[in-house]
Amino acid sequence: MFFCSFKRSLPLRYLRVLRHFERGFTLVEMMIVLAIIGILTVAISNMYVSYRIKTFDASAKSDLKNLATSLENFFEENHVYPADIPSGFQGNSNVTVVVSAVAIDSFTATAKHNASTNTWTYISNQGGIQ
Repeated sequence: MFFCSFKRSLPLRYLRVLRHFERGFTLVEMMIVLAIIGILTVAISNMYVSYRIKTFDASAKSDLKNLATSLENFFEENHVYPADIPSGFQGNSNVTVVVSAVAIDSFTATAKHNASTNTWTYISNQGGIQ
């Protein structure tokens, strides 16, 4: 007899479990999930902007190093630094590179990417990028 009553209660037990899962989410649970998603979105977007600026700065630094190499090559051939950018130098189109000061034994150049706020300076007699 015990076995028969156990069999009858088994389907009701499954129905209770199914009803529990069919409830859905409450408004508070949905608001918590949306708040977490919002916080993660803000954090990720700030990191993305930071990495973009680092990429722009790396491009400016790279062009500045390439310009320094071109100027040093010109100096090796002519024993004087050119007053302007050598003709063989080709930099990134979004980076503005300027040779700002030329002396007998040194030069100073600056580079800035159009999308960045940082300006990088290369001083040849002080060890490079400052």
